[in-house]
Amino acid sequence: MNGNVTNVQVLCTQPGFTIGGSVVGLVEATGDTLELQNNAGDDLFVTGDTTFNFPTLVTNGGIYNVQTFLPPNSQPQPLH
Repeated sequence: MNGNVTNVQVLCTQPGFTIGGSVVGLVEATGDTLELQNNAGDDLFVTGDTTFNFPTLVTNGGIYNVQTFLPPNSQPQPLH
């Protein structure tokens, strides 16, 4: 058989990496939660002292920006 192949597609996916960390000092007995956010949209609620991983993977060289989206009520931070 001879002929040109014109319908082959090659997809190369980049590996993804988890972004996570630890929360220490959050009062679990009060049911207080902390809402963390990664890249302005990947929200994650945590309760008590725990480790966490955001569900959305970040590709190699990708940008991530983790911040507190909704602070806990049990540990108010002083205003500066």
